Amino acid sequence: MLAGAPSIAPEAPLAPRAHALWAERERIATWIGLVLLLAVQSFALARQRAPYLEDDGAFFLRYAENIAAGNGYRWNPGEAPVWGASAPLWPLFLAAGIEAGLTPAQSSLVWSVGFALAASLVLGLAARRVFGVVGLFALTPLLALNFLYSTWATSGLESPLTFLLVALAVWKRDRSVRALVTAGAIAGLGYGLLAWYFGTPVPNSFLRKLSTSYGNIPRTWFAQMALIAGAGWLRSSLAVAGAFALRRRPEVATVALAAVLVPTVAYTLKPPSEGFLWYPAAISGAVAFLAAGGIAFLVERVPARSWGWLRPVAASAALIALALFLEREEMPRVRGWQRFLASSIPTMRAGGEWVDEHLPADARVMTGWGHPAHASRRFVYDSSFLNRRPEDGNLREKYQPEAIIQLVQVPLEEHPVPRNYRRAKVFVPPEGSHLAFTAVAVFVREDVPVDGVAAKPPLSDPVAPVAPVAQEPLLPEGWARALTRQLLAGASDEVPDPDPRLLRRLSELIAQRRELSDPPESLALLEQRIRDVEAGR
Repeated sequence: MLAGAPSIAPEAPLAPRAHALWAERERIATWIGLVLLLAVQSFALARQRAPYLEDDGAFFLRYAENIAAGNGYRWNPGEAPVWGASAPLWPLFLAAGIEAGLTPAQSSLVWSVGFALAASLVLGLAARRVFGVVGLFALTPLLALNFLYSTWATSGLESPLTFLLVALAVWKRDRSVRALVTAGAIAGLGYGLLAWYFGTPVPNSFLRKLSTSYGNIPRTWFAQMALIAGAGWLRSSLAVAGAFALRRRPEVATVALAAVLVPTVAYTLKPPSEGFLWYPAAISGAVAFLAAGGIAFLVERVPARSWGWLRPVAASAALIALALFLEREEMPRVRGWQRFLASSIPTMRAGGEWVDEHLPADARVMTGWGHPAHASRRFVYDSSFLNRRPEDGNLREKYQPEAIIQLVQVPLEEHPVPRNYRRAKVFVPPEGSHLAFTAVAVFVREDVPVDGVAAKPPLSDPVAPVAPVAQEPLLPEGWARALTRQLLAGASDEVPDPDPRLLRRLSELIAQRRELSDPPESLALLEQRIRDVEAGR
């Protein structure tokens, strides 16, 4: 009922008492509208939440962890800072959450939900002020039941922060000149500091993507994804009416239209290097705001006297029908994206997790993907160069990393094994995933031990044989974890007692790498075990 509450002054002058009653109704309707907006938006964020962070979101986690650990804004501790994160503020917020005791993923989720709800609230207040109560109620389904807005808000990227900045720009429209001057001064100072710290005034990832294309992205791609796909065509049509309704509010119209048209024109003239949907997601809030204005504009064209008490009923029914339509058009996109992430990201992370569990702590990794890099918890050569300064030469040949994590995009048997490496582990996505890659392969350099076990030389090794050399006994496969789990649990050993040299080796391995979640307690037990074995007990 309240969705049809008047949003403009009544046609006839009101007596003071009637005017006070009308104003009270407006105030109550506004509060109900804002509460409804936040409640529906919260439900949509939970329902449309991605099951895993998008791959580039893991880039931000790596920067945030290094910042929180005191290593600075670095991809690898010890290396020079690199401006790989295109949104320099986002890792700082994530690092603050990590410092507060949250895990990196929890920090990303908390900030994402907080910024998204704040953006929705600010847009709701702006819609109420500009378009009236009808605009506020209309914004709720247009914003919440929106694949580009509610799904990408929790993608792990800076999208929710972008939503909030756009919403604040619309909200501050009456002081546009002062806001532009202030924003310009802050941006100039910020970019000056970034240029001094990183050695470049623009992100390394921007320069890389400017000259790189991973596919033939048509010029119509951005407009198709942002303004037409799903229920985009309806929002865009309503946004045209909303822009017309703002003809007497040039400040608001300028900011809202600029938020939509500038990226659309830019990405039409120069399509992005890859078809990632966080690009069109950036304008979704502004499009929904204008569309809400379009609905308010159309509702106000309906004569109030002709409808009487049926007007609010009809308005409420229209909004419910709109919500059902948006649900039907948008949810297939949401479910499709969730299925894609659920089938691809665990497989990608598995490669990095395997490296973290099985290779030495000082092992270096080469990969071009975010989740394998983050999960490996190792020094990483970023082969995509999004997080690495440009340099000449082949990274593998130049640095000979101990491990390489690759996404295999051909049948596995056709995928070549790099020279001097062995295929140590392969992870295959679930059957029927229909992904662009067939497997995630981990290649380990031939001289690098896995779980402390050195690789056996190939039978066809062309190298001339050398005299045998006495070697330290090797750790059996999985022996480290089997024995340590038993020690921690206080259970009896089910593996043969190795000699003291093996136990010393295990102790050294655990000291050098994070093989367990509680190294101090584990080492104490292992040291006691070593002493018991040496004493013959």
